[in-house]
Amino acid sequence: MLRALSAFAVIVLASTLAAADATKLEGTWKLVKSENPLPPGATAHLVFIKDGKLAIKIDVGGQKLELEGTWKMDGDKLVTIQKTPDGKEQKESHTIKKLDDTDLITVDEKGKTDEFKKAK
Repeated sequence: MLRALSAFAVIVLASTLAAADATKLEGTWKLVKSENPLPPGATAHLVFIKDGKLAIKIDVGGQKLELEGTWKMDGDKLVTIQKTPDGKEQKESHTIKKLDDTDLITVDEKGKTDEFKKAK
């Protein structure tokens, strides 16, 4: 189950951002729509911390998985490096289609879109 959740976290990361200002990205984002769907009843949150740290929080039926990583923006590209549960690192690049105070839309390297809402 952890491997499946870890694989999902990578997919979520591959679907993360949208244009220029990195400070708008900082904070917690909830996945609300995805072409890389979550298992039924699952939730996913990405937490972008000011110093370039990243936390991924996934809850599937009460089973929680938290992963750590780093992030940086380069123009409309978001580059993340995630630490997987088995100790490896996985680098991903995402194109930001929209990023404002409430919405984040990204496209992963395979062309799949994810939409996030800023958590309150």
